[in-house]
Amino acid sequence: MAHYDFWPRLRKTLKLVGEYEDWPRGRVVYNVKEQIFTAYIDRQLAGDQFRAAILAAFGLPPEHTRFAFDAHYSCAKFKVSGQPIFSGAS
Repeated sequence: MAHYDFWPRLRKTLKLVGEYEDWPRGRVVYNVKEQIFTAYIDRQLAGDQFRAAILAAFGLPPEHTRFAFDAHYSCAKFKVSGQPIFSGAS
């Protein structure tokens, strides 16, 4: 399911305001040659709890995953606070 298809359901469930681009987000890509995942994330998601939640939600092996920042994911209008709401894959 594409993020633009999923966003209306998530926004309703979590009672969020704004659009998809307004919130801190990221993307996970896999480099076949290097056999490593890269999670490009907003700097707001750089804390240990958010990194652990991302690893768990996507089932990523920590020893084969790196985190990086990208300007594309650094323009969130809203700020996150507290703890991640996703603690693992559903």
